[in-house]
Amino acid sequence: MHRKVLIILTALVFSSCIKDQFKAEIPSYVHIESIDLETDSFEGSDSQKLTDAWITMDGSFLGAFELPCIIPILADGAHEFRVSSGIKANGISATRIIYPFLKYVICI
Repeated sequence: MHRKVLIILTALVFSSCIKDQFKAEIPSYVHIESIDLETDSFEGSDSQKLTDAWITMDGSFLGAFELPCIIPILADGAHEFRVSSGIKANGISATRIIYPFLKYVICI
C-alpha cells in the first residue's frame, strides 16, 4: 500500500509542470511622486491633502495607491491611463475615496 502511494506521489511531482511553461513577464513601472493642484489667484489656495492615486488603464481599474507609489504594469505598447486624486474620507485612513471636486488626468 505504501509503495503504491509513493509511486503515485513521485509520478505527480516529476510530471507536474514544464520548466518554460510559466515564464515571468518583465514589468514596466509607473512612478507617481505626488499629485499637484494648480489654481489661479481668484480660485483660492492650492494647499491640499491628496494622499492617493486611483489608477485606471484602458478602462480597467488597476488600484488605489498611497503616494508616493510605484505601479508595475504587465502590458506591452501604448496605453491610456486615468489618474484620479484620492483623499481619506473624514480623515480616516481606512475609508479612502476619489476626491469628487477635481478632474482626473488622462496620460497616453
